[in-house]
Amino acid sequence: MNRRTLSTLFVSLLAFFSTAGAQTTPGIWQPKVQTSWQWQLTTPIDMNVNAEVFDIDLYYNSASLVSQLHAKGKKAICYISAGTWERWRPDASKFPTTVRGSKVSGWAGEQWLDIRQWNVLGPIMEARLDLCKAKGFDGVEPDNVDG
Repeated sequence: MNRRTLSTLFVSLLAFFSTAGAQTTPGIWQPKVQTSWQWQLTTPIDMNVNAEVFDIDLYYNSASLVSQLHAKGKKAICYISAGTWERWRPDASKFPTTVRGSKVSGWAGEQWLDIRQWNVLGPIMEARLDLCKAKGFDGVEPDNVDG
């Protein structure tokens, strides 16, 4: 990932955390080292797991579910793929073939993104972050950025 792209992503995430955290607590929420996590990308979410933070998929979970987690005193992290195209996502058609690269080994229907084309990818990723915020998530897990 080039420095400009990384900086843009970092600034976007920082802005998100600053405003999303303010919705539930003053300042920016930061999990403590001993915070318990439930990372679950399948549905339905098992709300009975004894965890303080639930890391769940942006598209497969509603704002209502995020509110339910908050009502139980839990935090919700918004999982997005920031480095791959996934054919099953509702915004898949917004990714032109020119930004899609090699297939991701072991994941049918997923391809690495050419992050050098930030002029194309930036608005798509920003829309994902906006949706995370609109659903009330407390933070973002941008996955697949290590290819």
